[in-house]
Amino acid sequence: MRWIVAEAIDDARACLIALRLADGARRMLFESPQTTPLRAALHPELRRIAVDVSARNAVRGEARSRVALLNLDKQGRNWLHQSLDPRWRIGGATFADTGRRLALEGAYDGAPFAEIYVYDLALSRVATTEKLLAGVRNPLGLACARPVFLPGGDQLVYLRQTRADGGWGLALLDLARPGAADTRPGDRAPSAFTEPLADRLDIVPEGGLVPMPKRRSVLCVGRVRGGARQQLHAAPLSGAEPVPLGHSHNRIGAVATTPDGRQVAYVADGGVFVVDLDRGETHEAVTRDAALSPTGLLISPDGALLWMAVQGPDRTLINAVSLAAPQPVTVADLGDVTVVALHAVPDAPEIIARLDAQAADEQAAPTDAPEGATAVTALPDGEGGDTAVVRIDGPGETEDATVDGPLMATSVHTAPEAAPPVPTVVSATPRKPRQARSSVVLAPPSELDPGEDEHTMLDAAPTVSSITELGDSALMEAEDDVEELEADSVDASQGSSVPDGADLPDPRADFSMFMAAVGQAADPAQALASLARFAGDAKLGEAAARSLEATITLAESDPGATTMLIFAVTAAGQLRARAARPALRRLCQRAHDRLDEHGALPEVEEHFALAALKAIADAQVRFAAMPIFEEYESILTQLADLRGAEGERQKAFFVQRYAAGLAEVLVTTAAEDAEAVAREARALAARQKVAAERAAAE
Repeated sequence: MRWIVAEAIDDARACLIALRLADGARRMLFESPQTTPLRAALHPELRRIAVDVSARNAVRGEARSRVALLNLDKQGRNWLHQSLDPRWRIGGATFADTGRRLALEGAYDGAPFAEIYVYDLALSRVATTEKLLAGVRNPLGLACARPVFLPGGDQLVYLRQTRADGGWGLALLDLARPGAADTRPGDRAPSAFTEPLADRLDIVPEGGLVPMPKRRSVLCVGRVRGGARQQLHAAPLSGAEPVPLGHSHNRIGAVATTPDGRQVAYVADGGVFVVDLDRGETHEAVTRDAALSPTGLLISPDGALLWMAVQGPDRTLINAVSLAAPQPVTVADLGDVTVVALHAVPDAPEIIARLDAQAADEQAAPTDAPEGATAVTALPDGEGGDTAVVRIDGPGETEDATVDGPLMATSVHTAPEAAPPVPTVVSATPRKPRQARSSVVLAPPSELDPGEDEHTMLDAAPTVSSITELGDSALMEAEDDVEELEADSVDASQGSSVPDGADLPDPRADFSMFMAAVGQAADPAQALASLARFAGDAKLGEAAARSLEATITLAESDPGATTMLIFAVTAAGQLRARAARPALRRLCQRAHDRLDEHGALPEVEEHFALAALKAIADAQVRFAAMPIFEEYESILTQLADLRGAEGERQKAFFVQRYAAGLAEVLVTTAAEDAEAVAREARALAARQKVAAERAAAE
């Protein structure tokens, strides 16, 4: 084993670090500004890594998790189809050893408890195709969790809740056999056969499940002595009574087993214990150190070495221990992070070569998020909603992609004189309509062909140019940006804030101070809307233009400045600031170029910039933050499920019309500004001529 992957968290983020064991060289595979574990699962050929991404909806305040599939070939990511639907909370994904199936926990439409769903997967270098295969619910109406495939991928084990107060038992899911009606998850998936394996053992779900195929059993952690202690158990797949292993402890953490199933290692009570199953003996692998706490645990494929993450007061070390001679050797220092899991990387030559080529010898803690991440900010709804920033962090650019989803309704906004209508999409189903304030032309759902529950996803930066050849990436990234806000969201309702009704600084006295106060306001949208009373004020417009220019520059290097950029665009729109039109055009031109070259959706700040340009050009056009955000959100929501030739036609039509609208506004406003500059130049020349004539006369 040449590489391992460490899953780590600290006060600001969660990350995956690939670590070369020979020399400690490392590569940052993924980082997300969330402080909850990623629950990573590695594809057996490392073609994808599944991670949980925490999310929160800034407008509705809903929180959920989603599953991203990291593509190390393209340095992009896919989103599972359920991740795009705000009615779903999914997480805990795991791959079969064949690499052709994936299982996860899923809760639908606000359900308090999760069910288990299984997908068939087809992977290429740039695409992931998923097809829903089966699902299972708890017949008691309680939760299911922690699915793990058995070898071959036709069966998996999972935990299901046996009591409302938190008891958990072990169950088997057999995908080759039909299931009963009481375990089918409604009409969301076909059923599969399930049966209990160890309902009498009160299992600790945090301990997870570790299959031991050689012994036809599954390792799990059970509560003993009335629930006061925990002990490792081997639960036979036959349904026989689970066998206790090792000692009882206050708490058991990571568990690992040798490939032959002869030895099991686990973390408990500050130590690492090894159980020899043939001899029935248990011993500590290393001498305990009160200053060090073992966390992650991994056994090498040959069963000779035990790798462990050991956390000290200010740093975490990766140590190697021989099971034959327990003398720990430090392999790497990961800095001040907490390692929650270690994952083995297969020793396939292509995998090793890929990681070797991209490894960076970083002796410090995980670095800041790389440039090129996509970010979108949502403004509050004025009714208790938050202000938050969306950030998709990770390596590589995320902007070169396109969309896929159902067009349930279209709206037509009338552009300035001589400009064509710009069609957009508003939400009609399945959730309560969030209709943009514009004329609406509904497309009956019956006209759409949703097809089978199959979804093809492309990574960022595809190498094709035709819109009809592209998949879902732009929508996945944009939906990730707007619909479900990342856990790193800057929440203006947290920390210090300007309370409702508090006086904001006078923007005419100090515009910069006013904008800074907006960022701390309990209702930033309302604070920005107060600028409308100064619409047309040339001095304020120039201040807004300077603020926008500076914020655009800042956002190019600081991902955290995206919220400020949305605020700056909104301020320019509220003030009808003609001086800000060049900066707004820069944002719109960026969106137009991406649409024209790659068919990728605009970012939300670019959509706001388009609305601001229209409002500045026509005083009759209403400019308000929430309708603009709702319009953008509905584009993402309703383009989420377009399929087939008709879907390609509709999304191509939308992209073409949006690009045409952008182009028209860009040309029109540029011409108007050029004419204004020419008029100003003529006026200046006239004034200079008069002044010269007066000077000559004197």
